[in-house]
Amino acid sequence: RIAQETFEQVLGTRPVLTRSGGSIPVVAALGARGIPAIVTGFTRPTSQLRSPNEHIPATALRDGLATTIELLRRLEAIG
Repeated sequence: RIAQETFEQVLGTRPVLTRSGGSIPVVAALGARGIPAIVTGFTRPTSQLRSPNEHIPATALRDGLATTIELLRRLEAIG
């Protein structure tokens, strides 16, 4: 919930939570040790994800950085 609220504040819209195929082994390894993980992306519909012409606009990188910084501030505040 904290992450959703942070995304909404920084990006101006509430994120859509989706589950998709694939796996990221480090997430399972962290979970097995009781360490929660948040996996997210900041791509755009025009990014052509997983194509030969894949790209990430600079605005997506700025949005990701701003959201990450704010989320870490909020998590630090709750200890």
